[in-house]
Amino acid sequence: SSGGRRRQPLQDRPATCPCRPWPLSISGSSCVLLPVCQFFGKANCADCRKHQSAEKVDRLQLEFAVDNEKRFINKVTGSGNLLKTGNGTLYLNGTTANPINASALNVEGGSLMFKGLYTGDLTVKNGALFSPGNSVGTLTENGDFTLESGATFLLEVGKDDNGSVIADQLIVNGNAYFDDGSILLIAMDGESPLVGNDVFSATITANNASDILNDVSAALTSYYFTDLSVTLTDPTVLLISGRLDPNAVPEPSTWALLILGAMGLFLIRKKNNR
Repeated sequence: SSGGRRRQPLQDRPATCPCRPWPLSISGSSCVLLPVCQFFGKANCADCRKHQSAEKVDRLQLEFAVDNEKRFINKVTGSGNLLKTGNGTLYLNGTTANPINASALNVEGGSLMFKGLYTGDLTVKNGALFSPGNSVGTLTENGDFTLESGATFLLEVGKDDNGSVIADQLIVNGNAYFDDGSILLIAMDGESPLVGNDVFSATITANNASDILNDVSAALTSYYFTDLSVTLTDPTVLLISGRLDPNAVPEPSTWALLILGAMGLFLIRKKNNR
């Protein structure tokens, strides 16, 4: 029961309701478009925001169409699919309080910065970019992860508040696939860069880690790290390590521009491949 609140039929919703008919879409505009209008029949964005926790994705596709930047901090649950489109950057953070659960999440364009918890399959398509979190972070996924040919996994390395080297981590409670032509790009967090001959290590955990060792090694690349290697430390754990090349490191203030430039090259490549 919803406390006596009758769910308003789709055709009877107020015309001013910002949520679109199924499949629903988040447009990346200043107004947060949420599927709660479908459930509560609310008439405007302000009313929708009061019931953000009611989001549910069943038998439909929820599209995040982002052409600039958007942070989505609400829960999504259900058996439908999630889709990231547009050339912009979407930030997701799955938590116990605000889980992100779906059958599948397909990243078709732009960048997805996703940290925390996620249940469902995750596929990064040609020309799109994925990274676990904004700056260094960890994503734990209950499902399969696929990095298709031409897609990029941005693995960031930086330092914590104590000066210790830290790196992105991907934990896949399923299988991971790195297709031929996929890219695993090691880059530095511009806000806390490494210095000198600092070394880093990062892990990718997956049920089939031993099967993808060569695929991950082939995808591995970096502009400013050397001695890159991928080793199997456990049947389910790949250890990625490397050393900063001090002769190739720019000033810290330029790191953000370098990462943005790399993203821009991938977007241009995608556009030219269309």
